[in-house]
Amino acid sequence: ALPRLRRVHLHFCVLPLPSPFFSPALRSLDLLNVGGWKCVDDIIDCFQACPLLEYINYHYDLSDFTDFGIGQPFDSRHSNTRSLRCVKLSQLKELKLYGWLMQTVSIFAYLDYPSTAHFRMSTLVPSRLYHATGRMTEECSVLYETISETLANHFGPACAAGAHFEEMLIEEMSMYLPR
Repeated sequence: ALPRLRRVHLHFCVLPLPSPFFSPALRSLDLLNVGGWKCVDDIIDCFQACPLLEYINYHYDLSDFTDFGIGQPFDSRHSNTRSLRCVKLSQLKELKLYGWLMQTVSIFAYLDYPSTAHFRMSTLVPSRLYHATGRMTEECSVLYETISETLANHFGPACAAGAHFEEMLIEEMSMYLPR
């Protein structure tokens, strides 16, 4: 690990796992079309390695939405060994997530951050999840149910405990249509 590293900006590359870039001193993380995660546990391991993060900007919009750039599909199933919101990021001030539906929701679901943090999430939905008529497939309906459950599980207990979120933006989910 790089114990004094405070800021990381990675663009269009593949992370080796475990990665030396995720260090305990890291404060700012900017990932633009960065691959390497094979499953939810990989995401959790990376973020747990840097508990002092203040800024996260994740952007992944490469056309191969099932792949984080490693030649293998991303397994977005819930972790069997870790609970939702298990990554404590008590210093987080800003969280920006933009990318394919399940990868973005997978990152969001495992982060626990202060209600004062600014949160923005935009997702892309693969066209294969829609019928030619524009109606959602069953797989897409299940994904939206998962997202609704994730959002309710994330914000519900915090609000019930008295948290007052200052800013949250969840933008319209865009359907990706290949050219």
